Amino acid sequence: MKFRSLGRLGLGVAALSCLFAAFSASAFGAGKPIFNPFGNGITSGGSVTPNQVELASTVNPNGAATTLTIQYREVGTSVWLTAVSKEIGSGTSEVKITGQAFPLAQNHHYEAQATATNSYGTVTTTENYGHTEKFGVRWNVSKGIFTSAYINSGSLKIDWFSAGNGYKIECAESGSGEFGPEAVEGQHENITASSCTYYINNIFTCNSKNTDLKLNNVFQAEYKNMQYCSGEEVQHTLSFPEAFHVSTENPYEPLVTRPVTMTTKALMNNNIHTPATVTVTSNWQLTGANVGKKFSVIWTE
Repeated sequence: MKFRSLGRLGLGVAALSCLFAAFSASAFGAGKPIFNPFGNGITSGGSVTPNQVELASTVNPNGAATTLTIQYREVGTSVWLTAVSKEIGSGTSEVKITGQAFPLAQNHHYEAQATATNSYGTVTTTENYGHTEKFGVRWNVSKGIFTSAYINSGSLKIDWFSAGNGYKIECAESGSGEFGPEAVEGQHENITASSCTYYINNIFTCNSKNTDLKLNNVFQAEYKNMQYCSGEEVQHTLSFPEAFHVSTENPYEPLVTRPVTMTTKALMNNNIHTPATVTVTSNWQLTGANVGKKFSVIWTE
C-alpha cells in the first residue's frame, strides 16, 4: 500500500514538473529561434579573397539551446554546402557567427541561407525573408567587368613526410596569368619554379630541376611535374584534391604590387599515404590598362 501511494506521489511530482516546465518555457518566452525581422538574417561580404567570401548570420536562440548553420551553393545546383555550423547557446540575445564559402569560381552566381534549430523547431532565412542571399566574386570590377593580365614572382615550397623523414623543396617562383570573364580556362595562373633546392630533414641534398604548375579559375591545380635532383630521370607528380586557399591584403584597394599567399594539400606521386603541403608566396602586379583598378570585389544581387 505504501508502495502504491509512493508511486502515485511520484506520478504527481512528474506531472507537476512537466506543468512547471511548460509554464516556465511560456513565461520566459522560449520558442523557435528568431531571425531579426528588420534584417535578412544572413549577409555576404566581410573578408573577401580571390576565391572565397565570408558569410555571416545572426539569430536569437529564444531561450532554448540552438544550432545555427550557414549553407551555400551555386545557383542552379541542388546540394547545399555547409560553411559553418555552431552551437550558440540558449539565451535570448542575438548571436552572430561567420563562415567561409570556398572555393568560388570567378563570375559564377551563388546563394546562401542560414538555418537555426532548437527543441521548438527549425527556421531558415529563406522561409523568413522569402529569398536567399545572392553573392559572387568578380575580378577587377570598376564600372564594369575587366579581364586583366598580371605577373608575379616569389617563392614556392613543398613539404611532406615519408617513413619518418621530412622532405622539402624550396624554389624561386615566377608566373603570369589573367583574371576576368575572358581569361582562357586553364591559363588563370602559370607558375614556373627555378633554382629549386631539395632537403631531407632540413639537410641540403641537391638542386632540383624546374617545375611547372597550372591553375584553373577556382585555384585548383591541373598538374605538376618535377624532378627532385637535376641528374635523375624520374618525373615525380603531385595531385591536388583540394583548391588552393588564397589570401591577400586589403583586396578592395587598387593593386599595384600585392603579396598573395596560396596554400593547399597535395599527394606526392598520387600516394594517399604521403600528403604534401604546397605554399606559394609572391607579389602579384596587374599589367596593361587595368593597373590600379580594384583587385577583387564581391557583388550582391
